[in-house]
Amino acid sequence: MPAMENSPDLTIEATQSSPSVIADWQRGVITMRGESYPENSFSLYEQILDWLDQYLDMSDAPLSLDLELNYLNTSSVRAMIELFDRLESAAATGRSVAVCWRYDTRNPRAAELGEELKEDYAFPSRSWPMNHEHAASRRPIRSTGTGDRGEPGGWKSQCNEAARSAEASVAAHGGSGGTAGEHYSPFR
Repeated sequence: MPAMENSPDLTIEATQSSPSVIADWQRGVITMRGESYPENSFSLYEQILDWLDQYLDMSDAPLSLDLELNYLNTSSVRAMIELFDRLESAAATGRSVAVCWRYDTRNPRAAELGEELKEDYAFPSRSWPMNHEHAASRRPIRSTGTGDRGEPGGWKSQCNEAARSAEASVAAHGGSGGTAGEHYSPFR
């Protein structure tokens, strides 16, 4: 775990076949964007799982997983299931965990995978469509909504908070996280 020796954050740059990953300790958010079909999925996901284990062992803070994965090969899906299993175990002990799965509306398989995973786990998760312009640019969409229509802590606020934290993490780590006040919202 070389990345954790110097910093509790984990940053993995995207490649043609692997997603960008930013695990932000301070914000309690793991953000993954792109496609996942690396030659060695174990090598990629081992780093993420190690970070997750350390976070869950050393912090009591909530954890959000913000996913924008356009494609996952079989070994990446297996690794994602391992990640979700660990989140499920944490949630069973009372840890607050949430998953926001964003997908391009032109990719029905990504939507199906998000829904399948949501059905298999008890912790809060939600999959939301994105328009293809957002998916292509990976820029946040300006929110025009306010609140959860009277539902404090509802899906909208949970995933908008995760999205704001994820975008801030991307910006803090040199990515294109948008500008202050912008955040992704499926509720336009």
